[in-house]
Amino acid sequence: MLSVGFSICTTKEVWQRILLATLLRIRSDPRNPCRARSASIDAARVREMKAQGLGATAIAEALGIGRASVYRVLEAGGMAN
Repeated sequence: MLSVGFSICTTKEVWQRILLATLLRIRSDPRNPCRARSASIDAARVREMKAQGLGATAIAEALGIGRASVYRVLEAGGMAN
């Protein structure tokens, strides 16, 4: 057998290596929407904006968070509609 400097892998092993490399690349991408949030939500700011009369959509857009997060904060603070 001729040695060419690489190991012979089965097709399954090749696909497993490709999948692992792809997942690691995607997880490390800062633009990936599935990454965990690095900063916590400012609950006091959410409640303050709600007290000013802003709706959940406007609050979410201003703070860069989801509407569900706004509703969750408001419900925990006893300010839910």
